[in-house]
Amino acid sequence: MIIDLGSSTIKVYSIGNETPELIRMLPSPLNSDLDIHTKLNEITNALSEFKHHKPTIIATSAARKLAVNHQKELIEKVEKELELELTIIDQDSESTYLREALIGRLHTNKPVMLLNIGGGSTEILTLKDGQTIGKVNLEIGVGTILKQYQDINECVMADNQISEIKSFIQRLLPNKKMKAKIAFYTGGELNYMRLLEYPLVENNLMSDPDHPSIIGSDDFKTKNHEVLSNVTISELKELMPESPDWMNGARACTILAETIFDAFEVDVIIPSDSNTINGFVRMHKG
Repeated sequence: MIIDLGSSTIKVYSIGNETPELIRMLPSPLNSDLDIHTKLNEITNALSEFKHHKPTIIATSAARKLAVNHQKELIEKVEKELELELTIIDQDSESTYLREALIGRLHTNKPVMLLNIGGGSTEILTLKDGQTIGKVNLEIGVGTILKQYQDINECVMADNQISEIKSFIQRLLPNKKMKAKIAFYTGGELNYMRLLEYPLVENNLMSDPDHPSIIGSDDFKTKNHEVLSNVTISELKELMPESPDWMNGARACTILAETIFDAFEVDVIIPSDSNTINGFVRMHKG
């Protein structure tokens, strides 16, 4: 078992062979307005349910943003109270795991983007021939947009509301961009696009059972607009009864991704359910 302690969710995975399976999602207090000691107590309480499974627990950007003394306090608290080891992985390791999860089976000499949108941050990696040639870390994620635009999930979205959020995101993007025609879009997006019946086509860029489909950027934008303008959050949640709260961030994530793909001139998107955890398992548990 592996547990991913994120900014807005705690994701629990069982491990089969090389592919981790998401079996539980719990709310994470890391990005909340609670005081630090309440946050640490709530995290420990949530993790205690799984202590007898002796899981591997990793935390990423949200935990890295804690003050160093609070990071230490969290690690020691989990070890003392649960007899478990929690590892806060650094940015370089997180990037390495993500790269392993996504691009390992794609063979091309063209620049490829890896887009990893989190609750409080977004990482944009550009790779060529397996080497990182560009990296952008944005202090904006799904949670940032939800906090900035608290009415985003109240009803279907109007065009001016979508444009306002896109403008907000564009102001945070770097002026100089390492452009890429192909992009991996991670974080359960393959499942999401299947549920919403995006016009996916067979992946002719690579042979990888984890990434069977691709979608052109124009088709992606057209379907995004249809969903944002016509499908309510309640209707989205009905499509995912096992984890309905995942859909609370779907609109914010969609708009953020579309804005980034436009800015970096992406033509083809490879939706992916793989993430840092998949790369971690391939490198350490395989």
